[in-house]
Amino acid sequence: IKSTSSTHCQKIVSEIMGIFYISDTFNKTNYNMSDDMALQRSASRIMDEDHKLSSRISDQQKVDQGINVWNVLFGECLCVENYRPKPIDRNFSFSSSEHQFLELSGINCISLGEVSSELTAEQRVKESTRQLSCHIESLVSVGYFAENSSVEEWNQDEYILGKEKWDMPLEIYEYNVGNDCYGLNKDLKSVVNHLKSKKFIYAEKIMKSLLTRYNANSYEGVNAYLIGMILHNIGVIKVLKSEGEESISYFQQAIRIKMSALGKMHVSVADSLNELGIQYFAQEQFEKALAIFSEALTIRKRGFGPNHPKTGIVVNNIACIRFLTKDKFLALNLFQDACDTQRLALGSSASVKLHLLHKATSLSNLAYIELQLKNYDEAATIFEEALLVQQSVLEDGDNTIRNTQNNLLLTNAFHS
Repeated sequence: IKSTSSTHCQKIVSEIMGIFYISDTFNKTNYNMSDDMALQRSASRIMDEDHKLSSRISDQQKVDQGINVWNVLFGECLCVENYRPKPIDRNFSFSSSEHQFLELSGINCISLGEVSSELTAEQRVKESTRQLSCHIESLVSVGYFAENSSVEEWNQDEYILGKEKWDMPLEIYEYNVGNDCYGLNKDLKSVVNHLKSKKFIYAEKIMKSLLTRYNANSYEGVNAYLIGMILHNIGVIKVLKSEGEESISYFQQAIRIKMSALGKMHVSVADSLNELGIQYFAQEQFEKALAIFSEALTIRKRGFGPNHPKTGIVVNNIACIRFLTKDKFLALNLFQDACDTQRLALGSSASVKLHLLHKATSLSNLAYIELQLKNYDEAATIFEEALLVQQSVLEDGDNTIRNTQNNLLLTNAFHS
């Protein structure tokens, strides 16, 4: 691939990815049912979805999707223009940056939970939190702001108030520099360690000390943005501590400061709006949650486009509201849209594991609705797909996998 032209390389990757996806799906089918039945359902599902999605994306988008997935699985293709450099490749040291930061993504995606349990909205959010709290590393990104002196040499993710914002998921960073988080300052390294060991009270304490430090400076420029980020992080930690109600004020402050610093339509504002909407959902304030999710969806569609995993996540959350307000058919359509978006976006997110977990959540939610509507074949097929995704990123015996297996067994019991 290094020695071939970009066009030839893209063709190779596109062909390989088609073979890889099908063979990988077949190899991971290991449920307590007939192998023939499982293979038949998986193959049928793949062909149906491929036909449906092919009509919605151009040939170039398909090539880009193949390249993205290749990057995720096997490393960067060296002929792709937007090759992302590793931290150790950069001209300046991560440790020399004045504005290092740690960012927590939050719950993001609401799960409806096990079919056999009639959960309240609050219990569903707690179940979603439990699933993610078992994989804390996936929620964390680290990065820094720097002067944009290397604009011509490097691919910058984003510019904030005249400075380059460069970040990556913690898992990728540690893969590059080691588990000791070399280069991170002492405070951020301590927060990472406390989050990993689920000592959330200590992580919160450090975040509040950072907030006090930044509050002593001006509410302008990158400093204001970092204050908004820290407030958002504290809100997420409150949620992880099962203090959802207390998190609301932090998300509200984060939204206000981010809007002031970056404008109302910045994608970072949508991150905090989505978490705030989830907490209102937990309190069964559905109208308020729906309004906030709608605002977040508008921002993400404008910032990322309709076929991005973060866009699909908000659609999933809106669908959860429609489900609990007894509008199952609208919920069904929205969950289908969310799942289609997640499939189209495969490989486009830097945090691959988190993206796949959210994709599995949306699939499980869609299957949940199909089961409620007594579409047993469709429900079983989608639960199988969700299980395949979960097994690709989670350890055997993980509670999330067990829940999906239980949902699948129950679906097959109804069907029989």
